Amino acid sequence: LDANFCSPLHLAAYSGHDRVVEYLLNRGCDPAARNHWGTTAEEEGVKYGGKIGGLFERMRRRDKFEMARQGVIWWFQYYMQPSL
Repeated sequence: LDANFCSPLHLAAYSGHDRVVEYLLNRGCDPAARNHWGTTAEEEGVKYGGKIGGLFERMRRRDKFEMARQGVIWWFQYYMQPSL
């Protein structure tokens, strides 16, 4: 995290780096984490519309049971959050 509690996922989404966002999401970065201003990486990337938003939407569509089997706990919090 940087001084503003922004994760690499926040910074990649804010900058519109869709390939980096996808890589980080697939490696287990927590999309529910909030920075100093209380925003998630998805909220930071909203200015890029479908380019970034679609990646987060696909995250919400992942199989709940497979994520549980893998022990990805943060995913459930993220899954229950409404779409932006």
